[in-house]
Amino acid sequence: MKRIFALMLALTFISSCMLTIPSCTKSENTDTAANSGAETSPAVDASPIEIIKNNESMYTLVYPKNCSDTLNSALASLVSGIKTATGVEVDSLADSQAIKENGKYILLGATCFDESLSAIDSLTANEDAYTIKQFGDHIVITGNFDNATAAAVSYFTESLIPANYDKATSTLIFEEYLNEGTSPLPASFSSNDIAGYTIVYSDETEGYLDAAQSIQERIERDTEIALPIVKDTESDETPREILIGKTNRHLSSKCYKDGTRLMEYKLVLEKGQIQIVCGGPFSAKMAGYMFSNTVLKNANTTLEVGTNLEGDLATESIALNESADVRIMSANVLSEGAIKDFNQFPISAQRAEIFAKILVNYTPDIIGTQEMDPNYHEPMKKYFKIIKDTYGIEYSMTETAHNGAPLHSPIIYRSDKFKLDYQNFSPMSYLPDPYENEYSIGISSAKFTSLEDPTLEVALVTAHWHWEKEGVSEIPKQYYDAKEMAETVEYLRSTYPNAHVFCTGDFNSHRFERKYLNQLIEDIDGEIASDIAIAKGVFKASFKHQGQLIDHIIGKAGSFDVLLHSPTKNKSGNLTDHQPIFADIQFK
Repeated sequence: MKRIFALMLALTFISSCMLTIPSCTKSENTDTAANSGAETSPAVDASPIEIIKNNESMYTLVYPKNCSDTLNSALASLVSGIKTATGVEVDSLADSQAIKENGKYILLGATCFDESLSAIDSLTANEDAYTIKQFGDHIVITGNFDNATAAAVSYFTESLIPANYDKATSTLIFEEYLNEGTSPLPASFSSNDIAGYTIVYSDETEGYLDAAQSIQERIERDTEIALPIVKDTESDETPREILIGKTNRHLSSKCYKDGTRLMEYKLVLEKGQIQIVCGGPFSAKMAGYMFSNTVLKNANTTLEVGTNLEGDLATESIALNESADVRIMSANVLSEGAIKDFNQFPISAQRAEIFAKILVNYTPDIIGTQEMDPNYHEPMKKYFKIIKDTYGIEYSMTETAHNGAPLHSPIIYRSDKFKLDYQNFSPMSYLPDPYENEYSIGISSAKFTSLEDPTLEVALVTAHWHWEKEGVSEIPKQYYDAKEMAETVEYLRSTYPNAHVFCTGDFNSHRFERKYLNQLIEDIDGEIASDIAIAKGVFKASFKHQGQLIDHIIGKAGSFDVLLHSPTKNKSGNLTDHQPIFADIQFK
């Protein structure tokens, strides 16, 4: 910590009476908001806590990383107030999980520390309530909302420091303080209360603005009231907000404390705010529909404090067969440019949440994707973090760019189970300019080694074949697709002779009655997993495109047994016009 050559200051907190003990009374002076709280009395035997010792600050100010203008001003006032009174400038930094393990901190506002959450939870349900309190090694200065926190800082700098600072000893005796507030917030919400609310969306995940606009439209349609929409990082925290996603508000931190549950939602009402707890933009919209249909359209329905509405949009999951060695999946997630309207949710950021939930439900080991346009790339990385933090499953993705061009068929894999040894993207050789067409995506390939069993090696090739009909060109592009894929498989087999090689893809085989798919199967001496599963009676196709299955998982003939092969049944609606499929495989 930075050494400060200034006066020695001992800011001390007195653990006198707890905030809930009746002997803690309100101050009779009510001239200002800062003088309207309940002040504690110092205990005789209390030991002081030194914030400044030997001209070196022992404490650091910690503030929320996404401060509003009001909190930024309060922070500046707190730093300058201490310096003006004592000559010492206390260091400050934004909160993070990384700093929570060590250090002594003065926590300002709704930081990510549990002590901040506990302090705010202890406050009355009054808009202007605030507290200044000691929690072990930490000191919390906070209020229910930004304005109340600013009032707490004003009381600290204008009342407590002047009243308790001893210039002779360079010591400040600090008293815990509680302001119970004077503006009570409602304990319930009905459709009549919607006026005056603001929709606040999280800036952490792409797509929440679209979700906010969708919810705004529904509210206006049902109530004829147009609510304003603001970004959490560009607005002060106030009561009467509808929070979408993990915003920088205290209630969001509390509701997301145990992680983010994908494709699930709930509505929580607390201290005037309504939190839409959701896994992403898709489930946020679903929660908005439920809120509209259940509360806004029904005058007799109210939201009470606590959880009121809950929903799970994708509950189905199938565990890996006990005797299987690996689960392979193929998923066409559908590029943004190829779709005009997808169940009213036409952006990749929202479809990414559905796909992320499929990864959670089925936990495939290796997934060949198709049509993953650039709009998917960043959202998927964020969802990988959510999956790891909440579900304990770690996924990674092969490179999403090649020579500056977007890669539309990355391979996703369980990086907590497999090590990536090789990856490659090959543009289609028959194109004069392989990047001329955004959707000419080429072939992705990768090879992996099991972290648990180094003798288990698996390689995957994935691609999206072209749509051209017979006669469009002299030789249909699907001929070249099959040829390129076969050559890639043979390269992997020769380079990694111990690896089990699989192909996944959207082969558009219905266009040519499987003519070129059969060519691929013959060239690589392969077989289709679904054909084996149908023969064994363990697979029943629940989705076909133009009467035929177009997505397949292919492996070397006789080299694997399919123990379970079934399309996913995403209860929230199809991920695309395809359904992701998987195969549990036991190697002979």
